[in-house]
Amino acid sequence: MPTTTDIARLIALLFVLLSTTAFADEPFQKSAAEIDRRLAEHWQHKNITPAEAASDETLLKRVSLDLIGRVPTQAEYEARLPSGKPLAERYSAIVAELLDSSEFALHQGAMLDEMLQGTAAGNAEFTDYLRRSLREGKPWDQLFRELLVGPWDTPERKPAARFLDVRAKDLDKLTTDATRVFFGVDVSCARCHDHPLVDDWKQDHYYGMASFFHRTTGGKGSIGEKTEGDVTFKGAGGTQQAARVMFLSGQIAVDPPDVDGKKPKVSRREQLVTIALGEQKFLSRALVNRLWQQYFGRGLVHPVDQIHSGNPPSVPGLLEWLAEDFVANGYDFKRLTGAIVSSRAYQLSSRWEHASTIPDEGDFAVARLQHLTPRQYAFSLLVATGRADYSPANALEQRAERLAGDSANKRITQYLAVEQQAAELLSQLDPKEDGQTSAAEALFLSNNPAVQKLFAVEANTLAAKLAGVADSKELATAAIRAVYGRAADSAEVEHLAEWINSQKTSRQRTCEQLVWVLCTAAEFRFKH
Repeated sequence: MPTTTDIARLIALLFVLLSTTAFADEPFQKSAAEIDRRLAEHWQHKNITPAEAASDETLLKRVSLDLIGRVPTQAEYEARLPSGKPLAERYSAIVAELLDSSEFALHQGAMLDEMLQGTAAGNAEFTDYLRRSLREGKPWDQLFRELLVGPWDTPERKPAARFLDVRAKDLDKLTTDATRVFFGVDVSCARCHDHPLVDDWKQDHYYGMASFFHRTTGGKGSIGEKTEGDVTFKGAGGTQQAARVMFLSGQIAVDPPDVDGKKPKVSRREQLVTIALGEQKFLSRALVNRLWQQYFGRGLVHPVDQIHSGNPPSVPGLLEWLAEDFVANGYDFKRLTGAIVSSRAYQLSSRWEHASTIPDEGDFAVARLQHLTPRQYAFSLLVATGRADYSPANALEQRAERLAGDSANKRITQYLAVEQQAAELLSQLDPKEDGQTSAAEALFLSNNPAVQKLFAVEANTLAAKLAGVADSKELATAAIRAVYGRAADSAEVEHLAEWINSQKTSRQRTCEQLVWVLCTAAEFRFKH
């Protein structure tokens, strides 16, 4: 008689086989199937039965938020979730469609800007450089090279120098930020002494990495590099010593031999790029881990800048394999993203309805409830309230796009227009954190005139459309469908209809308040 473990193993195997068979037509599906296989083994090893699959509406909303940064429009819900047809039959095609859309590059460029620049994010020229790079399919290793050594010889590539430019006058910040962002390692604690908590990182590592940036000059719009100059530091015992130009792995940069008694010109940053691309491991694992965190809310190694031997990945072997697969497939950002969001783990529900204790977050056996980023929330508010225009190109616009040789012109213009609208909201919304909304954000959403205007009854807004619905139950049903993209249940309809009927204000004011309530409630504020 088969045991529970045997049955769980069989189900996991069937899922992997079905995934591989049903979606084998997309290039990222082979990698997604391998993620599934490795996670199925992990769950089996820990005797975990993962959560059920998320509902179609939840999954479509989740993947839209993650790949293009907003909830679907009503037209997109209707087109992608036709009645009676499960999303699973078309999920792979929808992922491919989103990955190929102009909005993917626009949204991911903004995400990369925040990842790379941190508090210095928001420069339009740098963000647009990242967006162009993603749209062109530029691989991550090339982006890495352009950010650290250029060439910055054209108007299109010149903004790439900004990563160095905003840090060039602060060697510690440049060293620490570059090491954290590109290699997933925080060596800042090894500046004054060997790291007190992580055996891997010694002062040699901090000053070795600093040596790659020590000769960098500029910081006011022009980046250069001196040909001489070495780092010295006070080591153990207080002795002054020269730093070796050393990568995190311990590999030493070797200068070419002298020519006619003179030292040849050497770029330390070029040496860093050469070593990092040659070794591959640090660069690839850091990016894979950060993308995994972006979609799951937690990295395979957590925190994402603490990759070291004392903090192994929560799923043994998965990060290492994904990083190797990322390199083997040309550091393809889009392919890696497609593989992660096509995995079974990504498609699980955030509800844990088993009798057993909820597994550790690092097991990825249930989706993590995540606060929307300010960008996701602001864009989604504009979509849900009817303030964002994502209408398809008309015949004349399509003709103009064909003449221009770019079928995405209108959608790019629409995205940038929404981005301008969202700018007024972004700085007031809570950063992506788990937990309760802050009092500051709650007050902003409650009292700010710009926010209140979103919900006003004006031409083409959701509140205006709802105000034309006479029946209170139909109004409640339509409101939930429009904001949450799902059918309302009977209890919701009864409760909302009762509330609507009890209002003493005008129908228009009631609809404005109803849309505000739905858009500021947890179902809309979080990614489920």
